[in-house]
Amino acid sequence: MEKNIPHNKIPAWLVLLAVLASVTAMAFPLLYLVSAALWASILIRCNHAALLLLLLLPPVGVVFALYAASGGTVDALVGNLCMALLGTVPGLALCLMQAQKRGGFYSAAVTGGLSALLLYFAVCLPGVLTGEGAFAPAEAAMHASADWMRQILDQMRTPETAAVFARYEEGLSFMENAVQTWLVPMLVLLGGLLGLSNTLFFRLFVKKDREALGLTPLKPFSRWSVPREASLGMFLLLLGAVVLMLTGSNSADAVSATVAAIVGLPLFVQGIALIDYLLTRNGKNIAMKRILAYVLIAALLPSLASALLFAGCAEQVLHIRDSYDRLKQYRDTQQNGGGHA
Repeated sequence: MEKNIPHNKIPAWLVLLAVLASVTAMAFPLLYLVSAALWASILIRCNHAALLLLLLLPPVGVVFALYAASGGTVDALVGNLCMALLGTVPGLALCLMQAQKRGGFYSAAVTGGLSALLLYFAVCLPGVLTGEGAFAPAEAAMHASADWMRQILDQMRTPETAAVFARYEEGLSFMENAVQTWLVPMLVLLGGLLGLSNTLFFRLFVKKDREALGLTPLKPFSRWSVPREASLGMFLLLLGAVVLMLTGSNSADAVSATVAAIVGLPLFVQGIALIDYLLTRNGKNIAMKRILAYVLIAALLPSLASALLFAGCAEQVLHIRDSYDRLKQYRDTQQNGGGHA
C-alpha cells in the first residue's frame, strides 16, 4: 500500500508516546485508551513490515525483564504478555481497517473485539495453565475485594445503619457468585470502550495528514450509526441466545449476558448519537446543549442506560434521522417555492 508520507515524516513525539504507553500501560491502565491509536498512527504512515516486529519489542521486553527479575511463574508471564500486546495488536488491526476504508463502526468493532479477546486471555489463561479453571483468578480477586469491603463495613457499622449495610453485604455476595456470568460481558464492554476510544484518538492523531494518507473523513458524531448490514448479525446473535435460554443450558445466563453486551453497546452509542443529532438540528447554542446533555447523561447513566439503548434500537428500525432529514428537505423546498411549479 503506497503512502505519500515518507518515514522521516513520522512525528518523533508519536513514536516516543507509543513506546512510553506500551511499557507503562500495565502500571497506568488508562493508557490503553490511547495506546493502540498511537501505534496505528505510526503504522499507517509506514509500509515496512519490519516495523511490525519492532513495535512488539518494548512491551514484550518489559514483561520478560520483570519476569526474570521477580522470578515469576509461567502463568503470570502469559497473562502479562497478553496485557503487553493490548496496544500493539489492536493497533495493527485498527491501522488495517482504516487503510481499507472500512469506516468507524467496523474499525472500532474489530479493534474492540481483539482488545476484549486479549483481556479474556490475560484474565483466564493463567487459571487454565495452573489447572484451577479459567475463572479462578477472577473469582479469587473478587473474593479478596469483597472481604476487604466487608472489613470496612464492619468498622463503620452501627445499630442504626445495620439494615443498610446488610443490603450492601447482599450485593457483595451477589458479585462473588456472579463472576462466571458477568466476567465475559464486562470484558466485552471494556474492549468495546477501548475500540471506540482508540478509533477516535487515531483520527485525531492523523487529522493533519488524513488526505495524504488517503483516509476517508470521519462522520460527525451526530451521524454515527450501526450499519444496516450489521442488523442481521445482531438479530442472529439474539436469536441464538433466546434458543439457548429455552434449552435450559447451564451456560445460558453467561451467553445471554455476553450477547447483550455485544449487541447493546453499539446500539447504546447510536442512541447517544441520536440525542446529539436532535440537539444540534437547529444550529443554535449547540455547544451549551451538548455540555448540558452529556453532563446529564454521565450523572444519570444507570437510570438513562435503558432509555438510550431503546433510542438506539428505535433509530436502527425507524431511521429517525433520515426521516428528519427528508422532512427538513421537504420544508426547505416548500419555503423556496419548490411546491409552486
